[in-house]
Amino acid sequence: MDSAEFKLKSNMYHKPLGLNLDIWLQIMESSPKDVVVGLMGTSKTLNRAGTKYLFNSPLTVTKTAKLLSFMQFFLPPNDSQTVQFRTQFPIGLSIHLQDLSATTCTLLSDALVRFFADVVPSMPRFTHLELYRAEKLLSASPGLGDAIAALTRVEILKVTQAGTICAGMLQTMQSPLAFAYIHLGVEERYMERQPHCLLRNAHATLRVLETHWTDPICRRGQVFPHLKRLSQYACTFLFPEDAMRAFPNLRYLHMDQSSSQQWQEVAYYHESHRNETFLDPNVSYWTSLYKYSGSLNELLLDTTPSHLILRTSWTGASYYLDPEYVAVMSQPGFWRWPMKSLELMIAFRPEDKDVDLEEMMNNILQIVGATDIHAFRLHLDVRRLGEWSPFDRVFEDDPESDSDAENLKEGHNASDDDDPFHEHEIPPVEHALETWDLDAVVERILSTRPSLETAIVTINGHSTLYFVDGQSGPDIAYEEDAAVEDSVAKT
Repeated sequence: MDSAEFKLKSNMYHKPLGLNLDIWLQIMESSPKDVVVGLMGTSKTLNRAGTKYLFNSPLTVTKTAKLLSFMQFFLPPNDSQTVQFRTQFPIGLSIHLQDLSATTCTLLSDALVRFFADVVPSMPRFTHLELYRAEKLLSASPGLGDAIAALTRVEILKVTQAGTICAGMLQTMQSPLAFAYIHLGVEERYMERQPHCLLRNAHATLRVLETHWTDPICRRGQVFPHLKRLSQYACTFLFPEDAMRAFPNLRYLHMDQSSSQQWQEVAYYHESHRNETFLDPNVSYWTSLYKYSGSLNELLLDTTPSHLILRTSWTGASYYLDPEYVAVMSQPGFWRWPMKSLELMIAFRPEDKDVDLEEMMNNILQIVGATDIHAFRLHLDVRRLGEWSPFDRVFEDDPESDSDAENLKEGHNASDDDDPFHEHEIPPVEHALETWDLDAVVERILSTRPSLETAIVTINGHSTLYFVDGQSGPDIAYEEDAAVEDSVAKT
């Protein structure tokens, strides 16, 4: 800080404010946190008043010094009245430290335990907590997991790279969780983990759950009657009867990279279950589900979602060139319920570079013709036509695995990617897409079913087209999405 800036701040601190306090408060209300901190250092009045604006959203800390400063803000030698005033405002904390070395953990250990055991319980608005690299943080701070588990107001919880210590904390959580995000660490991924069992104390309050690398169902009979949204990444196959038991009122389900099953196995399961339900008229479908997004391998064939989004990433375009698959998907009675919309999200793989687009479109239109939908969207993603590895899609959805992905890429020659003079060969399917008249494709789709009001076609990741789209009719609206988000926001 130069002498002029120091003099200005010194004068502001010791002299009356040049502007009306209300104006300063308006400035602080609309300013980023670093500006608020700077203003708080210029005046005793603003130092007190700024606390409200400093913590009007969850605070994210990425550096040890900032975390220590934050905790010290609520600890002695501050006088008790000041501490009591300050604890009224924080609504949450995201600990996302870049450095979790042994030295850092030792430095933080006692302060973290003291903060969560003695200070956070007196914060009436503290409802949001995020712990990145949770297992390492908890293992370095004995007592921290117990202190967090004893909190009674946390409603939004996010933990990444969780392990056995973190699992122990989750099992004893006393807070009425409404939203939970659980991501297992690398060393835990192939061990059986059941996050819904870990969150058994929140079974009566949990409304939104997102998990990565976990077993999707608790086999101990736990029921989550208020869960509305479930997102599962890299988990095992979710059988309908298990899901209906555990989540009887689920409205939104997203499954991604979740099963090694092929569509033939799912088709067999579907046919078997149809035979059983035909014999038992008392069997009912899982009618609560409003929207499903995922691959056919996880399509719950006992559900009746109003909006269905089928994604193919591991399998690319191959399903839509398989006559047997197309025959199953377009057979009378397969779409036995009145859907509002169907979306096919096709991520092309390297083996799809010679795909016959005309044949694929004919098959897709055959499937669309077997439905009674009002809106259809076809999304073609060709970004991965030249990818180097089949593992990239997994890591794309994994917020903590950048280093893992780099390790897997060892030996991959990236020089061509960085060379501006290197000519990349455009796959034949991309050449074919360049000739597409999207407006004509949209009209062709609309002519398939008289019930269709909306048709959307998008192409993403093309070497020359980049992103293009064609559309006729209104956008596809998911009313329930907004309703679920609003309900969580009000917690």
